[in-house]
Amino acid sequence: APTAVARAAAQADPSVTVERDYTRRTRKVLGLALDEMQRRGDGLVRTEHLLLAIIREGGGIGAEILDNAGILGKVRGQLLAA
Repeated sequence: APTAVARAAAQADPSVTVERDYTRRTRKVLGLALDEMQRRGDGLVRTEHLLLAIIREGGGIGAEILDNAGILGKVRGQLLAA
């Protein structure tokens, strides 16, 4: 069954094809990005939604890379202030 993200993508642009072989963590991040988009009242999932989702998920390599670079808190603050 298509996920909420897949349904939203198809509704936004019928030409979008959706891969369903994402990892569990990837599906979670995409769902969180969709939540961020809706919470902010935006019409499309953009980079800032994905970054906030990666930060919210917190357990993946994306958040680890930002943390190891010493910029996780700064990125979080800038995105939440935007």
